[in-house]
Amino acid sequence: GFIVALDASSGQEVWRTDGGAPFHSAPTVANGRVYGITNDSELIAFDSSDGAVLWNHQAIAEPARILSAPSVAVDGDTVVAPFASGELVALLAPNGRRVWSDALSRSGRLTSLSAINDIAGRPVVDGGAVYAVSHSGVLVAIDLRTGQRIWARAFASTQTPWVAGGVLYAVSTDGELAAFDRASGNIYWVRQLRRFRDDTDRTGRVAWTGPVMIGSRLVLANSLGEAVAVTPENGEIVATAEVGDPVFVPPVISSGMIYFVTEKANLVVMR
Repeated sequence: GFIVALDASSGQEVWRTDGGAPFHSAPTVANGRVYGITNDSELIAFDSSDGAVLWNHQAIAEPARILSAPSVAVDGDTVVAPFASGELVALLAPNGRRVWSDALSRSGRLTSLSAINDIAGRPVVDGGAVYAVSHSGVLVAIDLRTGQRIWARAFASTQTPWVAGGVLYAVSTDGELAAFDRASGNIYWVRQLRRFRDDTDRTGRVAWTGPVMIGSRLVLANSLGEAVAVTPENGEIVATAEVGDPVFVPPVISSGMIYFVTEKANLVVMR
């Protein structure tokens, strides 16, 4: 239930602040502020210099959520925060005043699992638009300034979408990798990735994480410990590699390298 800042060179603690409840989001640091979301769906903004609480925003508390750590997105003076209830809220960074909100939820779901509305991936802000997707099956593009939906599609995911050029890439909870026109939401292509450990018996459902783009390839990993590279033009798998253990955290790319953290806390680095 606390947030802590460490000196990057020495590891010494700089400050520590009690948030009042466990945090379930990865912190976001931008423009002198640190943002974190607690287990109670409370967004708290801290001063990055001393950890003082600047403001907070209480969203709808939702006990049922996907085990993930989505962080807020920040663009200039606007903070876009995802919540387990399916709420997507834009707030002013200086004072936390709400600018707009949207609900990424679908009615008429058939099971208790599909009824979970959690936005388990981080929203993406690019070119004046916000892109976000919920577990219950709503993928949206929203005008950052007005909060009006530009388009919406039925697509369920627990991952952060990836925007590159005029295309948005996302992987669904059923392992479908899709490419959307970011302006209209029209689908360019859909590629079905591996769904089961045993395709014959259809047992052992596979969970995918990603995608991220490195060079001219999209890279994803899965719960079987596999990593794949696909072409952004049509989703064709062009390379596969064994990470060794299940991967549930999206890979990170830097300086031509891909970093995977496995379920067994191993760090695997690939070119």
